[in-house]
Amino acid sequence: MNGGTYHGNFVIEKSVTLNGINAPILDADRRGTVITINAPGVTLRGFEIRNSGSEPDQDHAGITANAPRALLEKNKLSQVLFGIFLAQAPDSVVRENEITSQAKYDIGRKGDSIRLWYSPRTLVENSHLYESRDVVIWYSNGVHITNNFIERGRYGVHLMYCDNAVITGNRIINNSVGIYSMYSKSVQLRDNDVRGQRGPSGYALGFKDTDNVLAENNLLVDNRGGIFLDGTPFNPSSFARFQNNTLAFNDIAVTVMPAVKRVEFSHNTFWENVEQMSVHGGGGKADANGWRENFWSDYSGLDTNGDGIGDTPYAAEKFFENMTDREPMLRALLYSPAAQAIEFAATSFPIVKPQPKFQDAAPRVTPPSLSTQALSQTDSRRQMLATPVVLRARNVAKSYGKAEVLRDVSFELRGGNALALWGPNGAGKTTLVKAMLGLIPFDGEIEIAECSVKRDGKRVRGLIGYVPQEVMFYDWSVRATLEFYARLKRVNASRIQTLLEQLGLASHAPKQVAALSGGLKQRLALALLADPPILLLDEPTANLDTQARADYVKLLAELKHQGKTIVFASHRLEEVEALADDVLWLAENQSARRMSLEAWRAEIAPAVELTLWFADGKRERANEFLNANGWNAHLNGRGTVVVRIRAQEKLRALQVLNEQGFDVRDFEVERTTAAG
Repeated sequence: MNGGTYHGNFVIEKSVTLNGINAPILDADRRGTVITINAPGVTLRGFEIRNSGSEPDQDHAGITANAPRALLEKNKLSQVLFGIFLAQAPDSVVRENEITSQAKYDIGRKGDSIRLWYSPRTLVENSHLYESRDVVIWYSNGVHITNNFIERGRYGVHLMYCDNAVITGNRIINNSVGIYSMYSKSVQLRDNDVRGQRGPSGYALGFKDTDNVLAENNLLVDNRGGIFLDGTPFNPSSFARFQNNTLAFNDIAVTVMPAVKRVEFSHNTFWENVEQMSVHGGGGKADANGWRENFWSDYSGLDTNGDGIGDTPYAAEKFFENMTDREPMLRALLYSPAAQAIEFAATSFPIVKPQPKFQDAAPRVTPPSLSTQALSQTDSRRQMLATPVVLRARNVAKSYGKAEVLRDVSFELRGGNALALWGPNGAGKTTLVKAMLGLIPFDGEIEIAECSVKRDGKRVRGLIGYVPQEVMFYDWSVRATLEFYARLKRVNASRIQTLLEQLGLASHAPKQVAALSGGLKQRLALALLADPPILLLDEPTANLDTQARADYVKLLAELKHQGKTIVFASHRLEEVEALADDVLWLAENQSARRMSLEAWRAEIAPAVELTLWFADGKRERANEFLNANGWNAHLNGRGTVVVRIRAQEKLRALQVLNEQGFDVRDFEVERTTAAG
């Protein structure tokens, strides 16, 4: 299936492989499930799937698979209630998908990004799942959840009656709960990065009535609770082991119910948690669980023999902590004079000295290497995913009377990236720019740096550097203009010379602005900015000549490299290709489409003619080789070979020719179609 938008509810009844070329859109127009798979061994790859129905009792979803061995990969699902629902679909694979639920609902009303029900041995990997309810796995043994990025949901991963589950390498941030396992056996959690779980419970890892737990090399940072244990391990012959994990900056590192026992904590790093361990409701026995060779950032003992182990045990025995375990609301008094007075009394009068909640008989005095490595991410993919979203639009719409200018514009943009607004005149590019600035009323929501444009417009505009298509200045010199705006924006005047040199205006500082070329005026507009994190540009090169346009685009590319986030409207192919990471395609009377640069390039110019010059005597052989290998090539009167080829394959054609010994002396590329 090649490009385009297809409407309806699609049902697959045969074992087929469906590859979407140029990201075709399947749209259910907000009715029912978009795609239902009823046959085994179906592959669905490369589609954009939108607008399911909204009835949770009918499980309206983007994709529902009811048969084994489904392969669902490289799809984008948005505005769907549930994302992917596997119901009795064992041995399936869900890979490299992007899934988000319907933006209009709050988190409890949204559907799950992924739901597995009686679907054992399923693999879920390398997917981005966000602003959906849960990733929920029910009655599915042998599931692997690997290398996913799960954010801004309720439960990152929720297991129930799932034995032999393996959860590895996931990044789970800013949810209510990270990973929670219930009534399951043999659960392994390794190398997960779980941060910012701040819901009512806010556990990074939680276990209820779970046996044979192994959690190792996980990074649990800035959560309400790092680890929560209730009835785990459940059976007397089973175990729960936590080793080589880093728990840092959590409100409570480990919380256990009073009856929990036989849990082993070894070689973990406990770093600057408000409370290292809590017994929920108080009680329990200090020796019920095993603690050995952990590092504690608040350990005050010595290591006189230099073996890396403290000379005295580490003990959690703060009197005020014991009180807060019994009455959690007292945590509001942490660090207050009242708490300090109580702790002083407890240490001064043995009659009130608390009993230790636990002891680590052999505390480490230096943290294991894992903590320092894990606290600074080195994996480039994770660094990209960890970059915060700085601009978020949800269901933005704008009409002037009966004329609809914007419809259902939804997208996110991360820091340091560039998004091109593309479309014909009248498609709404400038209207969207004005909406982002808060200059016009609109439906939907736009947030910049987590601030609402509607409710906090002044603060938002302080984060944006806006450059319109045409800029107007007073008739002053360049330096006087900069000095005026420095005072207006309360920018230190010492930055002026730096800005002049950075933007190539130093030699023009004494000139009147009216004497500057169009390109230099646009540079001056950038110099007026008070170093904002976001640049918003509305056709900034429309009135520039070729050289000035090339210089300006080069300057913007340098600013992007320095970490600026850029949103720009343009109708020039070369600008989009030089600057954009993604494209937001706007069209009249249609929903906006977020596209990769590759998909946009393929749609805007799906074919090119590649004219090739070869060394003497090789032209005919090269023509034969190309045709024999599936390319549409022919000789022309210029002594060259002309190949009609898909735009994204032109480099591959040149590489193949070079590998086969055909020396391409020169080439030309001519687009055969264009739009925009």
